[in-house]
Amino acid sequence: APVHRLALLVALPLVNWLLTSLTFWVLTTRYGKVALSEMAGLIASAWLLNMLPTRPGLIGRIAYHKSVNKIRVRDSAKVIGHAMLASIAGIALLLVALVGAHALAQGGQPSWLGLVVIGAPCVMLPACGLAMRARTHLDALAWRLIAATGVRYADTLVWAIRYWIVFELVGRPVSLEGAGLIAAISQAAMVVPFQFGFREWVVGAFSGLFPDPGSIASTTQGLVDQLAPGLLADVINRAAELVCVIPLGLAASIWLWRRRYRMARTAQARTSLDESGPGPD
Repeated sequence: APVHRLALLVALPLVNWLLTSLTFWVLTTRYGKVALSEMAGLIASAWLLNMLPTRPGLIGRIAYHKSVNKIRVRDSAKVIGHAMLASIAGIALLLVALVGAHALAQGGQPSWLGLVVIGAPCVMLPACGLAMRARTHLDALAWRLIAATGVRYADTLVWAIRYWIVFELVGRPVSLEGAGLIAAISQAAMVVPFQFGFREWVVGAFSGLFPDPGSIASTTQGLVDQLAPGLLADVINRAAELVCVIPLGLAASIWLWRRRYRMARTAQARTSLDESGPGPD
């Protein structure tokens, strides 16, 4: 494979990490003060921990918000629900945009017009959310949901590009529309409380329907031959993630632990100073 394509495959998970961080930062700051760098560290740490069963990174991030940012567990749960709504809306919009771009291409329209259709929501939705913020109360939920939907749209688009690349690498190319559909299925599979294996098998099973839904053989070997390319493609995708998540997640976890330790020491020192009262004249 070309070196630039392999480099892109490793770099794109970092783009997903930044977009996910931005999504949760936009939604979480409605309930408490969180720095964007802090949120990026939390998402990186959770990304690594969620590789383990039961998704402990999610629980750890909620506990951190409650302890450090003073955000209630109930509000963190609302953020997760809002993020899921934004994800569903973003995925649906991407599928509509991909179908529209495909229809334009079939109609003989220039390819750049299809790219505009696909890329426009990445800019228009966040811009619309910011415009609403300027006209409404800063804590309004509507503008945050619209902006988050635009960011999740871009995040899913990056996932589609990643799948388009890995299926090219394994010699089973899919269209960008097919890659977008696979990305949507992949996003749904990641909701389950265990990560390794399940997503890969779901992608393998679903991609076996391409390009001909009626081509799945009745024999066991034929079925394995249908599943193998998609399974291998997502294993490569997972390997690219691990190249990023292991060093990034470890570094973020250490940074957050030190940050929380320093804040706890500072709070303890202030409490001791308050309890000691004013000194003698």
